[in-house]
Amino acid sequence: MIQKLKSNYITWEEEKIGQICQLINGRAFKPTEWSSSGLKIVRIQNLNNETKPFNYYDQPIDAKFKINNGEVLISWSVTPGTSFGAHLWNRGEAVLNQHIFRVVLDESKCLKKFFIYAINWRIEELICKAHGGVGLRHITKKELENVTIPIPFKNDSKRSLDIQSRIVTRIEALLTEVNDSRRLLNVMCKEANQIMDIVLEQVYDELEKPQFAVIPLGSLLSKKPQYGISEKASENFEGTAILRMVNIKRTGKISFENLKYIQLSSNEQEKYILKKGDILFNRTNSADLVGKSAVFESNMVAIFASYLIRLTPDQTRIKSKYLNYYINSTQGRAYIQSQLTRAIGQVNVNAQKLIVMPVPLPDTQIQERIIAYFDTIQTEVEEILRFLEQDAKLLDMLEQSILERAFRGEL
Repeated sequence: MIQKLKSNYITWEEEKIGQICQLINGRAFKPTEWSSSGLKIVRIQNLNNETKPFNYYDQPIDAKFKINNGEVLISWSVTPGTSFGAHLWNRGEAVLNQHIFRVVLDESKCLKKFFIYAINWRIEELICKAHGGVGLRHITKKELENVTIPIPFKNDSKRSLDIQSRIVTRIEALLTEVNDSRRLLNVMCKEANQIMDIVLEQVYDELEKPQFAVIPLGSLLSKKPQYGISEKASENFEGTAILRMVNIKRTGKISFENLKYIQLSSNEQEKYILKKGDILFNRTNSADLVGKSAVFESNMVAIFASYLIRLTPDQTRIKSKYLNYYINSTQGRAYIQSQLTRAIGQVNVNAQKLIVMPVPLPDTQIQERIIAYFDTIQTEVEEILRFLEQDAKLLDMLEQSILERAFRGEL
């Protein structure tokens, strides 16, 4: 049933999305189909973050999967922490991956930008309709088609489009200020994240001077490096938690969110069980993320996946956190980047190359002082980032408030 609302001089009517557009899902591209050239493959990460790299496709493809500037796209399947939402594509010719709808809009009824703002105003409704657990969540095509958006003067097309245009202009004027603030926050976040890199580089630069020994990493381990288990994991809370490359953060920390689980025999669990002080090294990933590492310091019973390598430092010679800080430093990352083996879409660093990484080695007392200094700086950086994250959430709330008022006719 159509709901009619009056706000100021505007009469609004709710219209189902399925009545004003056609939704075309993207294609499921397999990693084996990725190429280093051709058309960009647009995944959800490319909609939510323009800095994310693309994979490419260089084979013939059905025209319905091709997009170009000016296309309206809706991401409909996400992991927790990211958002469903509508986007206006502006990064050139590309092909569309699954989990994203291309929207063929009836522009005699609704302007593209008005549609996008209306959808994003209804984000919470989309999230509530989403299915799934701690992993991937999605909304079905039928459910999305039944979501409604407000249309002004629905039965008077010319007048409706004129009002829509005015509302879009007012929204964009206000959101320009919000986005300017977001850009400033992004610069501040980037600068905050660089503080740790600068401090690590300065300290390890001093430690690479002749008075300190430089030792191959493999000589500083009490056990040989170990690759993780390749068994398929599940989102069901059964068995043992398994840490994957997504759980290893560039900050050098482990995230215990979005865990998966695996059932193992007692012998397998004993083989892969993590112990405090183990370092997990991400051996396979995109070029900008490969080589990230973190120290396991939890009491949780957990094992690790095959894209990770376990390093077990000899604590009498090198402290885990000292080595982990070095691997994540400018010097450590430079070595890793020099050893990459490239495959389609990803790069790899194997254990044989990792164990010959040269590591500056002061005595353990100096290492402890260095760790304490790094920990202090990292705590301060994390505090700064928490404040900036709070500011970002306030800007998100302000954006929703602007959209709320716009679709009430109050702007």
